[in-house]
Amino acid sequence: MPELSQLWLFWVATMVLNLTPGPDIMYIVANGMSRGAKAGAFSASGVGAGAVFHVVLAAVGITAILQASEVAFDIVRLMGAGYLIWIGFKQLKSTVSGFGMGEVSADSDWTYFKRGLITNILNPKVALFFIAFLPQFISVENGNVIVQILVLGLLFTVNSLFINIVIGIGAGKAGQRLMQSQNFANWINRISGFVLIGLGIRLFLLEKN
Repeated sequence: MPELSQLWLFWVATMVLNLTPGPDIMYIVANGMSRGAKAGAFSASGVGAGAVFHVVLAAVGITAILQASEVAFDIVRLMGAGYLIWIGFKQLKSTVSGFGMGEVSADSDWTYFKRGLITNILNPKVALFFIAFLPQFISVENGNVIVQILVLGLLFTVNSLFINIVIGIGAGKAGQRLMQSQNFANWINRISGFVLIGLGIRLFLLEKN
């Protein structure tokens, strides 16, 4: 197990990183604003589940393949970019037929969980982040390295999940007030679609190093 002093330093670092706006937060806010607080929370939960997937991969060393292979990195990156652009266009095509958040989309809450999960899993930068960030707080003197990576990775994920759910719910509450206007609701719908497409393009243009 990592030492207590290392855990404290790790917690401070994760708080700073998780409060820094990035693609995950943009994705969660876009869904929360356009689809409501539950969609924001479920999107955050899906992103968190994807992070757990990457933590496990980092622990067993599989992410080293992505770090070493340009082809593997590009395959995962292009799949993730294509998926984000696809759901962005789906959002652009949907319109509000009446007033109220419940009429914006027929998608279930679990749809946003699955989208958050897939989006995070198909982002190779997340995998490389964990394999670069976690070892800074690990020491062979503190026991099994795999256990240390799992403990720190899960702590990071829990911290991130809490912050992202709060952000998702907050975005949903703000959007719920604004979406009472049908025209504004359609504009928010389009903006969130463009945000998702933009994130996909960003991932498409992403370089490994």
